[in-house]
Amino acid sequence: MNEFSRMTPYSDEYGTCVETRSELRIYPGDDHPQSITKRLNIEPSEIAVAGQERLSRFGRKHVTQNNGWFLSSERHVESRDVRRHLDWLLGQLQPATVQLSELQASPGIGIAVVCAWYSRSGHGGPTLWPEQMRAWTCPEKVERGCELCSQGPYGAGVIAFGLLGAD
Repeated sequence: MNEFSRMTPYSDEYGTCVETRSELRIYPGDDHPQSITKRLNIEPSEIAVAGQERLSRFGRKHVTQNNGWFLSSERHVESRDVRRHLDWLLGQLQPATVQLSELQASPGIGIAVVCAWYSRSGHGGPTLWPEQMRAWTCPEKVERGCELCSQGPYGAGVIAFGLLGAD
């Protein structure tokens, strides 16, 4: 991929973005999240075990409803360009491509890549290249979504979009 041939080359300072991150989420059904760690041979950023009490990001206690395995670019990538975060995830998962495809084909397992992109002023948005979209999708099992939320006095928002999913 030749980034210089693109209308929007990488921009680590992405002017309209305050913060961004990408996260692979795997919901293994009744299986313990550590089974995903063993299968992919990748350490997650976080796991959630159904039935366990944990603190939310806002400091509230709640009981986890579903098992979950999460790998996040947060704290690993300093760029405000979501493409850098997606590239980091791809790099982490490259050695486990076959295992990830097997998981994706397994019944009862949900997989998604979610990107959060926080706008500096309530406008703008991330750019993705075709190569990145192709790398993150499995055409027969793709679930895509986009969520726009407003927050703060100036209307700064978050865009969350899913790129990879299971039935």
